[in-house]
Amino acid sequence: MSPRRADTHTGSAGQCASRYTIYSRYVSLLESSRQAARASCMRVEAIEKFEEADRADHSLFLRLVHDQLAIYREQRNDAAIDELHCTVVSKFRRIFRHGNWNTVTAMHEYGQMLCGEKRYEQAEALYRTLVDEVD
Repeated sequence: MSPRRADTHTGSAGQCASRYTIYSRYVSLLESSRQAARASCMRVEAIEKFEEADRADHSLFLRLVHDQLAIYREQRNDAAIDELHCTVVSKFRRIFRHGNWNTVTAMHEYGQMLCGEKRYEQAEALYRTLVDEVD
């Protein structure tokens, strides 16, 4: 099947598989075949490509984000963790707008992670921004 046709192919139920369903399954397949590095690269690519048209798949997107965060935590890669959280928050602000529960939840989870790592000044600044946006 050509790549263009993959976007419009329907299954037996008559529903089109979303891009993030396909990403999620492909990443799982790579991980089960012990290709963790490729799975990580694919996950990062999927995160970078999340756009407004994918907003209905934000739960699958967040699962990919949480899995990638776990890898970065295991690697103790604080810079990548911060960059990923900033990417998610900025995408959610743009797609769902300020004050939307998806954006607020993403910011809150980032704040919890900062507190858990005893980065209290950063967490305080983030929560101050969150309160200002919600008011």
